[in-house]
Amino acid sequence: MKLALVQIYPWERASLCEIGEWSLSIGDRLLVATDTGTEVGRLLGFKYLSEEQAQAWAGHTKQILGLANADDCRLIDSFDKSAALNECQRFIDQCQLEMKLVDAAISADGHRLTFAFTAEGRVDFRELVRLLSHHFNCQIRLQQIGTRDEAKIFGGRGICGRPLCCSTFLTELSSVTSEVADIQGVSHRGSERISGICGRLMCCLAYEAEGYKEMAQKLPEVGSPWEIEGENGIVIDRNILKGTIMVELSDKQSGGSIVIEVDPLKPSENKSSMAHRRWKKH
Repeated sequence: MKLALVQIYPWERASLCEIGEWSLSIGDRLLVATDTGTEVGRLLGFKYLSEEQAQAWAGHTKQILGLANADDCRLIDSFDKSAALNECQRFIDQCQLEMKLVDAAISADGHRLTFAFTAEGRVDFRELVRLLSHHFNCQIRLQQIGTRDEAKIFGGRGICGRPLCCSTFLTELSSVTSEVADIQGVSHRGSERISGICGRLMCCLAYEAEGYKEMAQKLPEVGSPWEIEGENGIVIDRNILKGTIMVELSDKQSGGSIVIEVDPLKPSENKSSMAHRRWKKH
């Protein structure tokens, strides 16, 4: 099943939409039926689902109503975002709310204004909504977003020197956990070296995570027993990329700890035959 990935608001993940009989090209501006009304979005790409995935997504996709023309986009293209943000910030200051205003957008029919913001915790913005509704004379929607979504909107460059992945090609921001950093052996570098400008773990850590997991399965876990040429030891470290483990021998007089190349092609139960003897005493 082929579905369209359509970005409606820059801080939200792309929506999966049914293509129907429409002939679409990447970059097209489309009219999309949503729970809050008709919105204009941009086609980012396509996603192919298996029959099982398609059944899981049944009823959760949006419908494309057609290609958006100049008249459909008139209000969106003429929307003075800076003025709207300035007015909203004035009311935020008036209400003394601890929130950082990030972005604003107007619906295609002009009946709704959406403001995106970040905050450390929950914000009671009921009074703010009342003031904004009266000022703009339309429905107001305030949406709290994360710092990764903020970075996606403003863009920038990562420590690699390239434009941020989130603001260029990533259609959705998947969760990046500390486990991903641990399995790649980069946790020791410190959070400042493995975090993006958003302050969260870099998205690129997830790119090779599955490969690292697959390679890690071929190596024993740290703390597991290991036998080499009749001597017993404990695995105290491992290098997943090199395919080596460091074993601390029980008999300290035998040489302390050694580094062993593990051959994943040989049976794991025959531990001595898996070890290519490249001894390094420490």
